[in-house]
Amino acid sequence: MKINVLMSTYNGEKYLKEQIDSILGQKGVDVHLTIRDDGSGDRTCEIINDYVKTDPRVRFYKGDNLGPANSFMDLLYQSEDYEYYAFADQDDIWLENKLLRAADQLEGIKYPCLYASNQITVDSNGRQLEKRYSEAPPTDLANTMICNRLAGCTMVLNRKLRDILVRKDIRPDPEFLRLRMHDVWVAMIANCFGRIIYDPEAYILYRQHDNNVVGAEIGTGISYIRKKGMKGLKAPRRAARELIKTFDKGIKPGERAVAEAFLGLKTLHGKISFLRNRKLTGRLRKSTKNMGMKVILGIW
Repeated sequence: MKINVLMSTYNGEKYLKEQIDSILGQKGVDVHLTIRDDGSGDRTCEIINDYVKTDPRVRFYKGDNLGPANSFMDLLYQSEDYEYYAFADQDDIWLENKLLRAADQLEGIKYPCLYASNQITVDSNGRQLEKRYSEAPPTDLANTMICNRLAGCTMVLNRKLRDILVRKDIRPDPEFLRLRMHDVWVAMIANCFGRIIYDPEAYILYRQHDNNVVGAEIGTGISYIRKKGMKGLKAPRRAARELIKTFDKGIKPGERAVAEAFLGLKTLHGKISFLRNRKLTGRLRKSTKNMGMKVILGIW
């Protein structure tokens, strides 16, 4: 099983070597690592080049500072043909069976499919804290648009899903990816055109520290706005608009209806219709607080 691991780096010298070693040490798969640096000013590139010189499985290129989401998507756009593709952060630690577990779950699936798993959070010194989720988070489209809980660093996608994501005529606007992370977009597309497999077990030590580009708890509503600034307002509606604009046709009817429900939130009538949609709101109430307030106040 041949897997291309895609890593975006930015000033990651402190933990980078430990993460690269854990990726190259994966068992039971043919692993290759492609790294794009997003404009680092520390020793990150020097550390990567040392690996390039000694391990033919490591490829590296530098780029302009695009931000993490656009940098990860550029890696996917530039990727060569593999059976599977995985995203990797620069500061985690992968257990040696992480990729084998994902590949086993994806093997034999002929339609677009995304695998994601739980995580074990660790502190800056690598001391294990706890599993990130005590129960499986929702993975449907509506919950993905309001607050995606599938971490990109756990994601592995098959070739069918990758082939949709890299098509030049249907790539998301880079401005959208400055608002929402790449894992949101990937999970949205997997929902609309295929399937998501969530693994409640954890095969990654997810490091939390002061310099995280993206942390474990972004949340929704006020906490999300604090993290993203005022651009965090109406984020689900923007996601819905980008989805329908980019994929005018081909979206599953049920998922298109979800996106259109979020688009309708710009009017009072649309807000009332949204809140009366028991099937939709029933899904959202399980994972978000003060839903009615967020709809009425325009946070969504």
